[in-house]
Amino acid sequence: MNETINNDVEIIDLRRIFILLYHAKWTIISICLFFVLIAFVYHHIEAPKYNSTFSVYYKRLTDNDNLEKYKYVHKDNLDKEYWLKIMKSQGFIDKVILASHVNIGYNTFNITQKKGDDNMFNVSFTLADKNNIEPVAYGFVDALNSMEKENNIKRLSSFLKYLNEQLVENNKKLSVVNGLIGKSASVLDVGQVSDREQLKIIYNKYRQKLHDLEIELASVHSERLSIKKEFDYQQDTLFYETSFSEPLKVQLMNLKIDLAKAFTKYKKAHPIVLGIQDNINQVEIMLKKGAEQNIEIKNLSANPLKRDLYSSLTKTLIKEEALKTEIAATRKIVEGFGGQLDVNFDSENIFQLLQKREQYISTINLLNKRIIDTDNFLQSKTNNFLLVNVPDIPVNRSNKSIFFLIVIALFLGICIGVGYVVVLDFIDNRIRLVSDVESLAKIPILGVLDHRKNHNSLSKVCSLDINELNSLFYRELTQIRINVNQLIDEKKKVYSILSPSRREGKTYLSYLFAQELARSGCKVLLVDLDTYVPRLSKCTKIDDKTGLQDYLLDTSVRFDDCVNKTINENVDIIGCGRNEFGNQIFYDNVRFDQLLSEAAVCYDRIIIDTPGLLFFPEIVSFIKRVDYVLVVSRMHKTTRYKLRVLLKKINKFSVKNLGMIVTDKKQSPFSYENEYEYEYEYKK
Repeated sequence: MNETINNDVEIIDLRRIFILLYHAKWTIISICLFFVLIAFVYHHIEAPKYNSTFSVYYKRLTDNDNLEKYKYVHKDNLDKEYWLKIMKSQGFIDKVILASHVNIGYNTFNITQKKGDDNMFNVSFTLADKNNIEPVAYGFVDALNSMEKENNIKRLSSFLKYLNEQLVENNKKLSVVNGLIGKSASVLDVGQVSDREQLKIIYNKYRQKLHDLEIELASVHSERLSIKKEFDYQQDTLFYETSFSEPLKVQLMNLKIDLAKAFTKYKKAHPIVLGIQDNINQVEIMLKKGAEQNIEIKNLSANPLKRDLYSSLTKTLIKEEALKTEIAATRKIVEGFGGQLDVNFDSENIFQLLQKREQYISTINLLNKRIIDTDNFLQSKTNNFLLVNVPDIPVNRSNKSIFFLIVIALFLGICIGVGYVVVLDFIDNRIRLVSDVESLAKIPILGVLDHRKNHNSLSKVCSLDINELNSLFYRELTQIRINVNQLIDEKKKVYSILSPSRREGKTYLSYLFAQELARSGCKVLLVDLDTYVPRLSKCTKIDDKTGLQDYLLDTSVRFDDCVNKTINENVDIIGCGRNEFGNQIFYDNVRFDQLLSEAAVCYDRIIIDTPGLLFFPEIVSFIKRVDYVLVVSRMHKTTRYKLRVLLKKINKFSVKNLGMIVTDKKQSPFSYENEYEYEYEYKK
């Protein structure tokens, strides 16, 4: 871009960009057409696409019929961020493919969540075959339920492991407690005790039995005392002693029957059993003593009253002893129960063991229930993700229309084309606009030669007559001539046309400028100094005639021998000449001075067409002999670097650089006819 410090910098830069774009219009058009062609090809080969949508609902725990059953294992709250991430993962897409049997891409689904409903997902997707829309939708839901089941298995496996560990531990504790309860029950001889209430019932039963036995003992004791008193009154001790054996036998029989019954209820070490056995032993002792006595029982038979009293007394005595024994055994049991039921008892009693047993049984039952619920939940086929609506099958394709693609192609083509031109302007070192030359050279632009499609070479221009030249180049050459005349001293006649390299319009301009000066009435001599590529001599068809090289190498050649006429009577030309032996030409040859001196006498202007300065650096030794220099720059050919080097070289001499002339400028709607007109005062 041009660098400037005036206030119109933005306008100038913008206009410059428009000019660049205009010059590159065919490049931009070609890029646009290329993208349009791509759009047509893409539309033709693009596979059909069909869009559809459906919704997925996650069933909460409150929506489940088994609320109580699965409340410990089912998660009521949905982690929406987690599931949105899952639905976009490759693993989930693989499950959808497996469930639907349809090969889909990674970015097939676009999942959003319905606002205000955390359990509803809206899914939109695109497929190439509309017949696969429903299978993919059902496969999507099946994949979600499969993922949830896998997550539940991972999540609940550790939970099940913990429950089973707790179950084993509580069963071990229950076994220990059951063993302790069995030992305590064996000590109390109460059989199997299942809980504390049963233990209390047994305890109360024994207490009641003890109370009843004490009452019965008191009653029997009173009865015995009464019979004893009556019997003493009869004073018949013999009867008492001799009639003792018969009732004892009956009583012994009854005690043995009671012992047999007791063995069916109690163990051998039970206090009741032991009491009956003690009674049997006492009766047997009494019978043994009675048998040894030789007592006459006739007296007892003779007195039936004493006999009856004695029999009753014996029965009450036996019954009283039996009751005492049973009361002692029962009291022992009650006292044992009392110690076990005392909560302040130091050691762990059966009551506390039963309490722990109930706790362990309750915990085991709860653990078993949760294990069963968890297993049932994992084995159940309940699907919590539900398809709310079956996706619609679209009738028409959802592909972009050809009109849309063309618009996009044109937009991309213009953007890329403009970008290409702008970027190229930054990286391309060639002169692209006239304003670039002016900003770079810092010297005035004396004129511009426009690009002409049919007359863009020297050979075509040399074939034109004077009238044709005037009609074609009148405006541009007149502008150059006027600007040059404002800068020169009329007494100085020698002009050198320079350019950095070849094919930049130097020779082309030299010929046209000579014709323009001749049209204004000047006598002009045109000299072809480009001995390497003598295009001027060839185009004017004097390359085989005596010329400059002949004059420099052969002192016998005169000035007039080198001068040739042209179509314009006011323009003469000295060709490059012949150098048959290839002798080196030295540009500081004194013969140059002689040639210029003789030419200055005969001509008003002497124009010298020099070779490219940067290709032939030795030409600088000739520059000091000229009065003025005109630098030629060709659009899209001359580089900024070469132009800068050329200006640096010629600035070392005292020669006057009149300015720049730009050639091959292409017209644009942003150009102005008088853009480079300058007004200068005439030199005195």
